[in-house]
Amino acid sequence: MYTRIFKFLVLGTALVVLAWLSGHNGQFGMAQSCSIVVFGDQLNQRVIDQVPAGAIICVMGGEAKQSLRINKSLTLLGVSKPVVKSSAPGYPALRIESQAEIDVTILGITFIGAPDYSDSRECVLEAPLWTCPDVIDIRGQSRVTLLQVILSEGRDGLHIEGAARVTVKESIIDENRRHGVLVRDSARAALTQKTRIQSNGTSDRCSKPEVFCNGIEVQGQGRVELTDARIWTNTDWGISAVLKQCGYGEDSFSGQVTFQGETLIDSNNRSGNQDGKGNPGNHPWNKPEVADGQVCLP
Repeated sequence: MYTRIFKFLVLGTALVVLAWLSGHNGQFGMAQSCSIVVFGDQLNQRVIDQVPAGAIICVMGGEAKQSLRINKSLTLLGVSKPVVKSSAPGYPALRIESQAEIDVTILGITFIGAPDYSDSRECVLEAPLWTCPDVIDIRGQSRVTLLQVILSEGRDGLHIEGAARVTVKESIIDENRRHGVLVRDSARAALTQKTRIQSNGTSDRCSKPEVFCNGIEVQGQGRVELTDARIWTNTDWGISAVLKQCGYGEDSFSGQVTFQGETLIDSNNRSGNQDGKGNPGNHPWNKPEVADGQVCLP
C-alpha cells in the first residue's frame, strides 16, 4: 500500500514539474521529463552518482545540507526554490570538475556556502589541491550554465578555473566573504541578463588594504563577458584584473574583459581602499565623473 502511494506521489510530482517547465517563459526550452524527482532533503551525493550521464534531477523545494560533486553531464532543476547548503566547513557547496568535456545545467536553486575550515585557515585542503569553501567551484573542461540561481555566504561565490566555460543568467551572487566571481587560468565566464554581483566582501579581512574583495576578479588568461550585468556595492573593485596598477604586487593578467548591452557598474569600493586610484584602463568607466574604485583593467 505504502509503495503504491509513494509511486503515485512521485508520478504526480513529475507531472507538476512538466507543467511548470512548459510554462516557464521558455527558459528551459520544451518540457523535458525528469529522470528522477527528489525533495530537497533527499538530494545527496548518492543520487548524483547513481543517475546516468545526461540525467535531469528535479529537486522539489526543501533544503539539502550537503557538499556535492558533479563529474558528468547533468541537469539539476529546482522547483519551489530548493536550497543546497554546504554541510562541511572548508568545502564548496558544489564542485563541478572533469578533465573530459561535460555539460551541466543548474536552474532555480539557491546555494549557500560553508564557513572557513578554522579561525586561522579558510580551506580544508591547500596547495596544490586547494579545496576551499566557495559556493560553487567549477574546474577542468566543464561547460556549465547557471540560470536563476543564488550564490551566497561562501568564500568566493563562483570560482572558475582551468579551461572551464560558464554562463550565468538572471542570477544573484551576493554577500560572499571575498569575491563574488573569480576567473583564473584560461577559464571563461559570461554574466548576462541582469545577473547581479553585489555586496561581496563581507569578511573582516576585507578591511585591510592588501586584501582584495571584489565583485569580479580575473587572473591569468581568464576571460569575462558582461552583458546587461549589474555589479554594485562590493567592498573593493567592481571588477579588477590582477595588475600592479590595481594595487596588486604583480602583473598576472593577459586575458580579456568585454562589456555589452547596458551593464551597470556603480557604488563599489565601499571599503575606500581604492580611493585616489581612479578607474585605470581602456574601458567605459575610465572617466573623471566616475567614482574611484569601480573598474581596473589594462
